[in-house]
Amino acid sequence: MFYHLKIILRSLRRNGLYSFINIIGLTISLTACVLIMLWAYDEASFDRFHRNGEHIYRVNGKSLSGYYSINVTEAVAPSAMAEIPEIEKTCRIGQYYSASFWEYDDKRFYTSAFNGAAVDTSFFSMFDFKIIKGGSFTDHLSMVISETKAKVIFGDDDPIGKLIKSSHNKWFHITGVMQDMPKNTGFRYDYLVPFIALQLDYHRAEVGAITETEYWRGNFVETYFQIMPGVDASLVADKTGQMATRRTNNETAFILQPLSKLHLFLPDGQPGSIKTVRLFCVIAALILLIACINYINLVTARASKRNKEISVKKILGGKRQQLIGQLTGEAVVLFLVAMALSVYFVYLK
Repeated sequence: MFYHLKIILRSLRRNGLYSFINIIGLTISLTACVLIMLWAYDEASFDRFHRNGEHIYRVNGKSLSGYYSINVTEAVAPSAMAEIPEIEKTCRIGQYYSASFWEYDDKRFYTSAFNGAAVDTSFFSMFDFKIIKGGSFTDHLSMVISETKAKVIFGDDDPIGKLIKSSHNKWFHITGVMQDMPKNTGFRYDYLVPFIALQLDYHRAEVGAITETEYWRGNFVETYFQIMPGVDASLVADKTGQMATRRTNNETAFILQPLSKLHLFLPDGQPGSIKTVRLFCVIAALILLIACINYINLVTARASKRNKEISVKKILGGKRQQLIGQLTGEAVVLFLVAMALSVYFVYLK
């Protein structure tokens, strides 16, 4: 085995420029292909890590003119939960714009670098985001903060129980620290507060004065349904539309968009950025094809010289299987070297 490898390496050394050109071409092509496919895989993996993801849908509103909105009124979730038995859980998510900045220990943190949302208490049971310290909300002034932001704001101190002041003079206490949300998710928040906190600010109401199914105006929250296994999502969408029509006396329609298709598809379910992902996958395949054609062209260009070499080896007693093994071995070694370099360059990125 080592003897044959020695012959292959000696042959590659004799054809140094030819081998170098092949390795460079294959390395560049493989690196480009791997980078493109890694990017495509990352784009396609958005929010696919949730255990119940195949049963979770975002409720998108549909207007009479055919316009689709990812935001609906806040009353849709509690009303649907009460009236539609096919729904297992609901969750509302709204940007917490009430606070333009937060203060702790004479330090101020603006929302541009401290992005938060108001969510229903079902958020952590519906989606797989882990609380690694403390627990979920205990009242309307609770807050769950990300691990990184807790370190930035509180340093090495234990954040549980610490008070942080909003720009509208409300004091929230930290009840939990959650693991940083991964990059391949559409939910990228540094902190979460209870949805009731957003409602109290939006409606200028007091605690206990909010009636969940009352507010059918103002589309400002994302709403998610987790439906029972085996239930047709379009059936739930139709029932939700009929319910909303009865409550508002206005023709209302919804579409349920699967959680796995939020990132690359439009709110009406039509292809969006997925077209770009597919195009780049085609480009990666073409790059690899061109690299193969280039390799064949280089081999063909040297065919006459290699024919003389092979003829001499036959005269000297070289067997057909040995010659085929040498040529195949050269190709394999070239590919392995190019692949190793490609992996190295991908790692460097």
